Amino acid sequence: MIMGLYSSVFPLLKSFVILFEMKEPLIHLLHEEQVKLFKEFLVCYIKPDVVLGATTSTKLKKLDISSQSSQINPESMFLGVKAQTVVRKSAKKDFVVKGFLKQVSEAYTLCGKVLQDKLPLSNPLLKSLGAIHPEARGHAQTLSYMQKLPTYATTVLDEAETQEYDQEIRKFHIDNSLPEMKGTRIDHWWGKDEVTKSYPNLSKLVQAILSCFHGPQVESSFNIMNDVIDNKSGRLNLETYSVIQTIKYRLSADEKTAIQFFQKKDYMHESVDKILFKNMNSSNREYKADLEKKRDEKLLKKRELDIRAKNTNSKRKAKELIANAAKKARLGHCQNLKK
Repeated sequence: MIMGLYSSVFPLLKSFVILFEMKEPLIHLLHEEQVKLFKEFLVCYIKPDVVLGATTSTKLKKLDISSQSSQINPESMFLGVKAQTVVRKSAKKDFVVKGFLKQVSEAYTLCGKVLQDKLPLSNPLLKSLGAIHPEARGHAQTLSYMQKLPTYATTVLDEAETQEYDQEIRKFHIDNSLPEMKGTRIDHWWGKDEVTKSYPNLSKLVQAILSCFHGPQVESSFNIMNDVIDNKSGRLNLETYSVIQTIKYRLSADEKTAIQFFQKKDYMHESVDKILFKNMNSSNREYKADLEKKRDEKLLKKRELDIRAKNTNSKRKAKELIANAAKKARLGHCQNLKK
């Protein structure tokens, strides 16, 4: 039951982290996505009307999510398909199930409190950054946020440019001649000639803001591995990470490159290293067994989430379908609570 709960709830948190691991700048979406994440997590165990009542991020920060009156019954909390099936089939007086539901309630409350305390939901800077999205223009609140941006990036514009900037943002909000945003990265849009020529100071400030780092700090841990950088570095599992560290440490200790370490004086006639050969075979067997195990787990998960096999032609598509099915289950849970 616990693993079923984890596999259903964790994708919600993971999707938020993965979103900001992308190469394109998304700092302007940080506030909106944090609020969305917090609300979607709360509705797993908090009454929907309580969540809907918190109409602003400030109210979300002050929301009493530890109160029993704000929470739904443990049996109605989002448990995931697998755990929910076990709970429904068991007797109401089953002490194992009762203990599990109590732990779920406590875990949700604790995790929700951590998110509420740690997420900068009411941060004025992040709120203002959302105003740089081209599709957000045309609103008084957006204009107000844009007026505050130079106070956060004080070194980008000088006094004369700041005055021109204030005039530019007003014109920007009523300009219908600007190109559409659809399918374009936000930094590419702000770099277009028609934008930079018409609004030089505004685009200068926005481009400086979009260059700010917004990814998880955990990515910096890869530096200890002598900058292991590739297009999938953020997806390395712990075993692979550990193996790379071990190999690099050994090579560094011997002060040799990989070629020097395994080089032979006469590779045509020297005997094969039997230990190395044995280790390679063993590693290959374990690797194939691990792939087979993961494949079986994915098939089982697809059956549980009722995903049609014809829609899973690729690994990426399969992952997307599983994540969407889990999200659909959470949304279905919310809809049932409203009814």
